[in-house]
Amino acid sequence: MQNIGTTYAIKRAVLDGEPLIKRVVTLTGKTLKTQQNRWALLGTPIGELLSQHGYKADKKQPRVIIGGPMMGFTVPHAQVPITKTTNCVLVPTRKEIAPAKQEMACIRCSACADVCPAHLLPQQLQWYAKDQDYDKCQDYDLFDCIECGACAYVCPSEIPLVQYYRQAKAEIREIEAEKEAAERARQRFEAKKARMEREKQEREEKHRKAAERRKQTAQQNAGSGDALNAAVERVKAKKAAQSADKDVKPAVAAAIARAKAKQAEAAKTGSDEPDNSEMMKLREERKQQARARKAAKEAQKPAQATASKAASENTDSQDDKKDAVAAAIARAKARKAAQQGESSSDSSAPAESQTATANETSDTAEASDKKAAVAAAVARAKARKAAQQDDAKTEPASDAETPPASTSNASTDDPASDKKAAVAAAVARAKARKAAQQDDAKTEPASGAEMPPASTSNASADDPASDKKAAVAAAVARAKARKAAQQKQDNKE
Repeated sequence: MQNIGTTYAIKRAVLDGEPLIKRVVTLTGKTLKTQQNRWALLGTPIGELLSQHGYKADKKQPRVIIGGPMMGFTVPHAQVPITKTTNCVLVPTRKEIAPAKQEMACIRCSACADVCPAHLLPQQLQWYAKDQDYDKCQDYDLFDCIECGACAYVCPSEIPLVQYYRQAKAEIREIEAEKEAAERARQRFEAKKARMEREKQEREEKHRKAAERRKQTAQQNAGSGDALNAAVERVKAKKAAQSADKDVKPAVAAAIARAKAKQAEAAKTGSDEPDNSEMMKLREERKQQARARKAAKEAQKPAQATASKAASENTDSQDDKKDAVAAAIARAKARKAAQQGESSSDSSAPAESQTATANETSDTAEASDKKAAVAAAVARAKARKAAQQDDAKTEPASDAETPPASTSNASTDDPASDKKAAVAAAVARAKARKAAQQDDAKTEPASGAEMPPASTSNASADDPASDKKAAVAAAVARAKARKAAQQKQDNKE
């Protein structure tokens, strides 16, 4: 069922093509000079229409009601615009419509239920709407209410029942809108999830098909390259066989071959135990080689220890013992020449070999004398250099003179310096003896030829010139050592 205004608007829109931009509004009430129906554009303020009809507001209680006296509602001011549902504007006086009184408690008179044209229970609906129990409101058919206002008009407790119903309807509509929005969001999410899953499956299917195509292509290419792969494999197998053959030593391979041959012969003759003598011999040879290598390593250890000891002694020789050790070495070399002559006195040989050996011994003695002289000269030079360095360190700023001879004589009797010189001389003699023994072992003839007689060696060893040189060198070295010790003592004082 539609009213006449709605029917006319439908005709204008469908037949004439005119949108709904205006509607008929009833202006009534004794506060107006003229009361009538008129066309009003949508959005026109109500106050503008009332001013055109001579509106004079009630002094005690001015009211502007949109709608009729039963279904209308009061607006807070007159600047509310005309809408598509505004069909009447009522501005009554106090005599026309009495003002609403204060709401009182329901007395359960059932007058509202008696006058309801939709046969509802307004009292129950008002309770549930007031408690915001919207499910119960819907159970009692709240939306069947036509908001006629009859229940509120006859209520003796002045309860605005229609207002409660309108508010409850608005709340229910808002809740339903939120539920619809949530449902739409859930459907969109599920659709998106299904779409992503579908796209994932399509990608996987695409990758699977691509892999199958690559596999088929590889199989087709493999059919054409079988010959080449077979040739490569044969070459690799041949190289592996050659490397395996190289790894096996010839001797081991020969022994294994002989052992296998003997095992075959034993199998032919019916013997239970084959002959393993070749394998045992090969093992014994390996053991002997291992022992020889171990002995060579042990022999190298003393030589290395001697070399390290000599290196440490050479490092220690940089101190004040250089001169004394050099002198002791010179004396040891002279004694070495004499010992070589004495060791040759116990041998006997034919006349020709004795004469040749004597000549060689004399040459060796001369060479050793020369070495002793050179060593003594080196020792003197080193002593002079050390003395010059000490003089430069101990020389005072005022160019003071050197200490007198009495002080140097007193320092030469220092027992500590003499003891150091004696120790250095003993070490040098021991080294000289060891070197002489090594030289004897090297110069010993392989054919077992005998050494020259004692007379020849003594003649070469008792050379007065070499003994004199050695003695002079030793004396000079002792003097330099004493002088260095004296200078050290002076520096300390």
